[in-house]
Amino acid sequence: MNRLFALTSLALFTALPISLPAAPVYPMTAKIVTEKLEAVELPRIRLSGKQDIQMDYYDALEIAKPSNESMLLKHRFLPNQEISLTIFNGSELQGGVSVESVARYLRRKSEEAARNKQFFEIITQPEGGEGPAKIRFLGAKPITIEYALTRDIDGKVVRCIILESWAQMDGQTYLLRIEAPEDRYQQFFGLSKSLAGSMYFVE
Repeated sequence: MNRLFALTSLALFTALPISLPAAPVYPMTAKIVTEKLEAVELPRIRLSGKQDIQMDYYDALEIAKPSNESMLLKHRFLPNQEISLTIFNGSELQGGVSVESVARYLRRKSEEAARNKQFFEIITQPEGGEGPAKIRFLGAKPITIEYALTRDIDGKVVRCIILESWAQMDGQTYLLRIEAPEDRYQQFFGLSKSLAGSMYFVE
């Protein structure tokens, strides 16, 4: 009986979608620093926290005040385009990070939108470790999804694309999120992919 109960409990736990805590466990401070490479000084973005992260800097992006993210960057002239990084303690993230938990998380978002009669369209389902990754960051091969919803931008209903990329490393969970109006998404995704690929942990 106890073994049956344990197996049933395990099945229920593994069936859970990702459930986000109220706030990131590790808020970070973002600032622009200078890195000297040979005779050239280049600007970089440094995220200071429990473990520092550094990445490339692009003039088109500026550091914004985060709400529930660890770091938020917005397009300097088109603020509806943004990229963020949120870091959670792995133990605070119910469901863990797997293809199954991310798929259930995505399905739950779709069901919630349907109940609220809001537009929501799944564009990319999470995939496993086979094939090339759509985006990489911090040396990880994350699990990535894309979906569309609508925003009110300057009094107009605009279809926006959101990418969420999940990775779990050393007991922490990292969520990289990109959002842009659909007509600008591919261009902004290219910029964001390059930025994400430049992220590394500072020793």
